[in-house]
Amino acid sequence: MKGRQHVQNVLYAIVIGSMITWLLVGCGKLDDDNRPTAPAVSSTAPFAYEEAPQTEPAEPDTLPPVSGDVLISDTLKNGQSTGEVSGGTFTPQGVQLHGGNGFIHYSIPTTPSGYIEFNAQGFIPGELHGGTEYKAVLFTMWSGSEGYSYENAAYIFELRKYGYIQGRPDASDAFFFKIKSQGVWEEGHFHVLSWDAGATYRIRIEWGNGQTRAFRNGSLVATGSYHGQFAPSNHQIQIGAQPLRQRVSPHNLLISDVVVGRL
Repeated sequence: MKGRQHVQNVLYAIVIGSMITWLLVGCGKLDDDNRPTAPAVSSTAPFAYEEAPQTEPAEPDTLPPVSGDVLISDTLKNGQSTGEVSGGTFTPQGVQLHGGNGFIHYSIPTTPSGYIEFNAQGFIPGELHGGTEYKAVLFTMWSGSEGYSYENAAYIFELRKYGYIQGRPDASDAFFFKIKSQGVWEEGHFHVLSWDAGATYRIRIEWGNGQTRAFRNGSLVATGSYHGQFAPSNHQIQIGAQPLRQRVSPHNLLISDVVVGRL
């Protein structure tokens, strides 16, 4: 009798188990396998490949006038500039910078949250000059009251199109933020991009609230962060070589349609 009861219990357990299995399989899974998952992101890799779609630059038909939050509006196509041009020649297409030492310089009110945008042509893929010491900068900001000293100045902002790194030939095609704010240095990732020397790119750089972003033809291509507010007294900005010319710019850029404003 006990043996028969044991067999019945086993059969009963099998039947119940089969019913549960049918319910789970027939009615759908009860786990999260079917939920969308976020793509894997490497937050530690020093090089971030964030190539943006190749789009035409959104060149403005007319530049906005200087008023309110628009601090600078400078076409550079009419043979003059509201800033200072050094190492460059005015052309009907804009300012043609010569070599890597040319620049376009402006003074603005202290602007903790702002932007600059401009057209730029002439970025050479894989560009390197001067061997292992080559580091190119596209845009800089600093305090005119303190000077441009990596050691002593409280505020230095550089967007680099980087340059030489051993074993990384793509480093010269990368955007990279290096920023000193309130005496604290911060460095971002290298954002490797493709370039066409004959293409005109609309570059836009934004800063504010400890964050900075770079756009190319409307697409976000690089990000960075910095300490506190970037608020230098006697606020200076420059397209091209940095003030000490220890960092040259990408060579022979054609620059036009500069707009600077507050965010």
